[in-house]
Amino acid sequence: MNRLLLTAAISIPALGAAGAASALASTPVSAGHHARSVLTITVTDSSGKSKAYRLTCDRDGGNHPNATAACDALRSVNGQISKLSRPDAICTREYSPTKVSVKGTWRGANVSFSGSYPNSCLARAAVGAVYPERPR
Repeated sequence: MNRLLLTAAISIPALGAAGAASALASTPVSAGHHARSVLTITVTDSSGKSKAYRLTCDRDGGNHPNATAACDALRSVNGQISKLSRPDAICTREYSPTKVSVKGTWRGANVSFSGSYPNSCLARAAVGAVYPERPR
């Protein structure tokens, strides 16, 4: 009788764990689910001073000042930063070189982008909401 109770005590939790594992394995991933995106955006101004921002998407966050707008923009071009250009931007001709680089992963794919621009306005025009500035 003791041997039967010991076998039952070991078997029941094992069945529960197997059932849970089976349930997890058979749970479909929703069609809209994507691997988390993590990007580091670095802006370097004309004095050579750099500031880096972390942006996470598909749970928008990080220390980017406008993470939701940046992630929405990236989602609209499937993470292809070079497609974010705003040719209609109106900028001055001041010369204050600005560099923008973006490195990380977008939904599981490696991302590496860098651009040099005559000023910060043209940098913003090139990368849209990915350029880290406070919302207006």
